[in-house]
Amino acid sequence: MERVNIGLVGAGFAGKFHSECYGEVPGMDVHLQGVYSRTAERAEELAGKSGAKVYRSFEELLMDPDIHAVDICTPANTHEPLTIAAAKARKHVIVEKPLTGYFGEGWTGEKPIGLHCPRGLMLHEAMNSLYRIREAVTRNGIKLMYAENWVYLPGVAKAKEFLESSGAAITRMQGEESHSGSHAAYYDKWELSGGGSLMGKAVHPLGTALTLKYHEGELRNRRPIRPKSVSATVKNLTEMECFMGVPMVEKKPGIHVTHQGIRVGYHDVEDWGEMVIVFEDGSVASIVGSEVVLGGVQNRFEIYMDKGRINVNVNPVDAIEAYTPHDANWGGAYIVEKIETKAGWTRPSPNEEWMTGYQHEMRDFMRCVVEPERQPVSGLMLAGDTVATVYAAYSSAAHDGIRTEIPTKR
Repeated sequence: MERVNIGLVGAGFAGKFHSECYGEVPGMDVHLQGVYSRTAERAEELAGKSGAKVYRSFEELLMDPDIHAVDICTPANTHEPLTIAAAKARKHVIVEKPLTGYFGEGWTGEKPIGLHCPRGLMLHEAMNSLYRIREAVTRNGIKLMYAENWVYLPGVAKAKEFLESSGAAITRMQGEESHSGSHAAYYDKWELSGGGSLMGKAVHPLGTALTLKYHEGELRNRRPIRPKSVSATVKNLTEMECFMGVPMVEKKPGIHVTHQGIRVGYHDVEDWGEMVIVFEDGSVASIVGSEVVLGGVQNRFEIYMDKGRINVNVNPVDAIEAYTPHDANWGGAYIVEKIETKAGWTRPSPNEEWMTGYQHEMRDFMRCVVEPERQPVSGLMLAGDTVATVYAAYSSAAHDGIRTEIPTKR
């Protein structure tokens, strides 16, 4: 059995999710070697569950010769320096989404940056960040694995199979990730998150659309079909009149929600966004991300082809349906992420990590660590195209949705 030792950076929501999936990789012994987090208590709690080390610094983690790969599950504004440092230490890197973005570099004007910084500058600086990461990864001969779990959804794998067997052409796609607001307190500040709903939510269906067009192009012409241009609109729906004067509850420090459960009070990022991407072959994808949706996570993806259509229902799924008249009846049983109540009819997730692609993602990444010639399904090209498309979309939205070319050198 192959053994892979992981050094985990960040012990929050994503870090816990990833660590739970290490033990689900068949045929491999994936071991959490150690954890580093700026919040020492979180690191100790997470490490204690598996007997892992707790590192006093990121540098100490990189110096551990037993670590094969570094798993970065920290806020987006830290991804570039951590990734480059890991690459220089010749460690393979797993990076949570987004790979990078714009967090205030080169801006000396009024703040907050999300309200005042020109989107053209953001796009330019985000692309520079991508170039620096790509250079470090290439120069040091390591693999970058972009943790876009939607790419590994069982439904997406089946869609790829249909493309392979039918020779169909994708004409358009529609995708959405929406719910009632992020877990993270830092999420509402552009200088930490790099954007709002387009960056935090819409990147999931966007990554799926990009991956399917890559796959279609490889099947047809042995080269991926890549995104060419984008138009977009963003809004702050929680600033509508219906939210004014609504009683607020502090869900956790730094996060306020309405009495219904919708997060409010975004500092300088959008809470809703939509982008329409045109690909090199003329096909299109309509992608939505929102923080203003009740009833649990709404994750869906639709594929329209010249020979058929496919609907991928990520969340909710109807494998199990449960009913109870009172919220307390199910006790501490887990239902599904972001659900506001257990009362009434619900659709519990039978195996959320499997259904949402995390276990399949981790299996691919671990095989990439031990197999020299293997490249991840979700790698540097997907990460780069995602960032370029989102920031071109922000530029479009700032100019009333005018169609904007996505940078070609990405």
